[in-house]
Amino acid sequence: MTFNFDSYLPSLFPDCHYSTEQLKGGLVNITVRASRIDSQPSPGPNGRAAVSLPVATERKDCACPRTLILKYAPPFIAAIGEKAPCSQTRQIIEATVLELFGPQGPLDHLNTADRVRIARLINHDPVKSVLVFEDLGRLITLWDLFSPATVYQSSLNPIIIKRHCTNIGHRLGSFYADVHSPDSLSAVRERISESDNTRFLDRTVNSAFNFAVKPILERLQKPGGLDATTAEKLYARVHGDFVREPYPGETCLSMGDFHPGSVLVNPLRDWTNADSQVEVGAIDWEFATVHNGRGANGDMAQFLASFHALLWYLPLGTLTHDMVGWFVKELCQTYATQSGLAEKTGKSKRVATNPAMGLLRSAMILFGRETINQAIDFERDNGSRVPVVEMVKAGAWYLERAGNSVEEMLEPENWAELMKEEMGIMLRLFGIEVQGE
Repeated sequence: MTFNFDSYLPSLFPDCHYSTEQLKGGLVNITVRASRIDSQPSPGPNGRAAVSLPVATERKDCACPRTLILKYAPPFIAAIGEKAPCSQTRQIIEATVLELFGPQGPLDHLNTADRVRIARLINHDPVKSVLVFEDLGRLITLWDLFSPATVYQSSLNPIIIKRHCTNIGHRLGSFYADVHSPDSLSAVRERISESDNTRFLDRTVNSAFNFAVKPILERLQKPGGLDATTAEKLYARVHGDFVREPYPGETCLSMGDFHPGSVLVNPLRDWTNADSQVEVGAIDWEFATVHNGRGANGDMAQFLASFHALLWYLPLGTLTHDMVGWFVKELCQTYATQSGLAEKTGKSKRVATNPAMGLLRSAMILFGRETINQAIDFERDNGSRVPVVEMVKAGAWYLERAGNSVEEMLEPENWAELMKEEMGIMLRLFGIEVQGE
C-alpha cells in the first residue's frame, strides 16, 4: 500500500506547490520530505524574463512552509507488509506527544535547540492517517553517523570529533532523564484527555513480543550455542520481565521503541570546529506510553544495546569505534547523574529491597535481549566480521548475571562477575563504578 502525497498536499496548502522525496530508514511508516516549489522567472535572450522555472527558493511573501515532513501510517508495518498488522492508533499517539512538546504543551521547556529538538506538529489527519510536522533539517540518524559502512578520513580532527560526540551524549542523557522523570509523567497525565489516556494503552504489545521476545529462545540455542535447558532458563527471565506488572514508582513517560534511528544529528561534514553546535532531534514517538513505560530499564537499555552491538562489531582503534565509545560513556554518566540513579546505587544501597536494584536487573535483561536481537540484525545487514555467536553470547551474559531474582543478582559471587562488565555500559547507566577506571 502506498500513499499519494503529491495529490494530498494541495488540500492543506492550496496556494503552494510541493515536490516530495521519500526518506529512507523508516520501517513502520512511509515518510516523505516536501519541498516548496516557487516560480522564478528565467532570463530571456535580452535579459528579460521569459519562462518561469520551478525552483526551491525562499519567498518571504508565502505563508506555506518551505519544507515539511509528512508521515503516512498504513495499518501494518510498512517495511514488512500486510502480514505484519500494526494499529494506526500509533499515529494518534505520536500526534499527542508532539503536542505535549509543542508551544502550549507541558513539555515545551524540554524542546530546545541547545539540547534536543522535537518537531512542531503542523497537522494531523486521522481519517487519512497522515501526520504533517516541522522539518528539522537535512540531518542524519545515529545509525548513519556510526554506520560500519562509513569510513572516516584520518584528516578529521579527533579532538573536535570527541567534543561533539560527548556533547551529543550529554544532551541526550540530560533530555531523557527529564523525559523519564516523575515530574514529566505528572505533567502529561494532567494534560491528556481520557481518550488520549486510553490510546496510550495501545502499544502493539503483541507485535513487540513476537518480534523482540519470542525469537530469543531459538537464538540462544542457534546461533548462540546454548543447550536447551540453559536457553529455556535465560528465556524465562526475558519473558518474565516483559510481562510483569510495574514496580512501584517505575512507570514513566517512555518512547517505547528507542533506537539509533530515533535520533537525528548533523552529518560529520558539518562539524566544522569545536565551538559549533551539532543539532540534535528526537523523532518517531508513535509507541510512546504513560502506562508501564520504562526509563533506564526500557528506553535507555534498548537504545544502548544497539551501541553495544556496534562496539562489538566495529574494529578497535578505528575512529568510528572511538566515536561510539565517547558518545555512550557521556550519555550513561549524564543520565545516571541527572536521573538520580547514581545516588540510589551506592555500595550501602545495593540490597534487594532497593527499587533501583530491581530496575538494574530489568535493564540488564532488556539490554541482553536486544544485544542478541541486534547480533542477528548486524549479521544480516553488515556481514559477519564478528562471529554472530560471540555477539549472542555477549547478550546472554547479561541474562545470566540478572539471576532469577534481585536477591540472586546481588549474591556476592554473581555481583563480582557483574562488576567485570566488559564495556561497563549498564554499570555506568546506573552510576556504579567501573573496574579499572
